[in-house]
Amino acid sequence: MSIIGIMGDRGAGKTCLLTFLLKLDYDRSRKIISNYHLQFDFNYMTLTDISELPDEVQNATIGLDELQVGADSRRALSKANLGITKLATQLRKRVCILYYTTQRFNLVDKRMRDQTDYIITSEATGKEGIFKIKIMDRGTGDILKEKIFDGKPVFDLYDSWEIVDKGEES
Repeated sequence: MSIIGIMGDRGAGKTCLLTFLLKLDYDRSRKIISNYHLQFDFNYMTLTDISELPDEVQNATIGLDELQVGADSRRALSKANLGITKLATQLRKRVCILYYTTQRFNLVDKRMRDQTDYIITSEATGKEGIFKIKIMDRGTGDILKEKIFDGKPVFDLYDSWEIVDKGEES
């Protein structure tokens, strides 16, 4: 199962694209787990909840907005960082796909960066809801696809102003 990081500047459509990808998997009858609220059926968990690897984190697509909040590159030994990176190593056995957003790749824990399979960069185009995306293989750096993404159809499925809550570490 894959780990896909979505990166870009503030307002570049990262959460919009993440919501679109989660909705695609939801429409394919996959269980969705997310650390931000969606306007379709999903299981809400904070980053700390997910890092504790509960049984629900199985056979699912996981969407983590602002991953650096819970897997910060400067807090490598925190309980949340260790749990999130442990999840990354168990994705295949848990039959999970993991998408995450961050503004900068280096803000995310190194172990998570090393586990990332694909990077999608997103850029604002100057037209509301229209973004330019590039899909890259993290291992080779090869650009696999470039396209224009129209995010307007998913605007009503999430709140782009929601602040991601890390949750309390036990």
